[in-house]
Amino acid sequence: QEGLTCLVDSLETESYLNPVGRIIAQVTIKNYLIQRLRFVESFKQHPEVYRAPLKPPLIVTGLARSGTSFLHRMLSMDPAHRALPQWQLMSPFSNPRKKYDGRRKRMEQSLRFREPLVQGADAVHYTRADTPEECIIVLGLTFNSLIFPTLFPVPGYLDWYLEEKDDTQKFHEYRCLLQHFQSEEVNQRLVLKTPAHTGNLRQIKNAIPQAMVIQTHREPATCVSSLCSLGYTFYRYESTSIDKIRIGEQTANLNEVWLRRNIEFREKNPGVVYDVFYDSLVADPVGTVKQIY
Repeated sequence: QEGLTCLVDSLETESYLNPVGRIIAQVTIKNYLIQRLRFVESFKQHPEVYRAPLKPPLIVTGLARSGTSFLHRMLSMDPAHRALPQWQLMSPFSNPRKKYDGRRKRMEQSLRFREPLVQGADAVHYTRADTPEECIIVLGLTFNSLIFPTLFPVPGYLDWYLEEKDDTQKFHEYRCLLQHFQSEEVNQRLVLKTPAHTGNLRQIKNAIPQAMVIQTHREPATCVSSLCSLGYTFYRYESTSIDKIRIGEQTANLNEVWLRRNIEFREKNPGVVYDVFYDSLVADPVGTVKQIY
């Protein structure tokens, strides 16, 4: 409730949404509320799913724009692995009252709606309904997720998101969501990715001790400027007023907070993260994956 309230307040008072932006925000929030209801219902109806042991997932993290998507999509090509497509992350639970599962079609319709509006989106981050995507999308149903500042200029919500608070419930729900996905394909290992986990390794390892974490590295200044560009690409078609200076300051602060928390965790837990450097990944992708294996 706290996250939802903060998000709505930020959208209403800071985002300067145009009619298109308001429609997208409304549809997005409504979808996540529906998905949360179905998540709670699934937890009640199928407790065995959420008691099942979780096969150790592979989790790719690292600063945004540091090669996480490239590496994640390479790892997803292994038939023993399962990466989650965008449509399923956006709507992990089908409607049990309907015979036809329209989740993928709705995702395609949403992307077609945005396509003529978001000029240059494919150049900065190519994605389709079936493209493997980030865990922040499914974490939208917790209303404590970076998906909202990614989609909308909500600086107040982002400040709330970065506050030091007890995230135990959020990451318990994250584990449960992974158990739900695993129950659909029990023989495959989940391969996940999100830069947001860079600053949440302590919470990840507490909730999923068996998780295997890979962290990508790239010059932070390059990552920050590229992430600002990505955010502006989304914001400019849904807002009538964009504060570029504030976006830059908040993006730099976001990355600094992530790295400080990441370093603190790694100093206390040496050897639990496998490091991949951007230049090496680009120069020898297959060799890099072999080393990870």
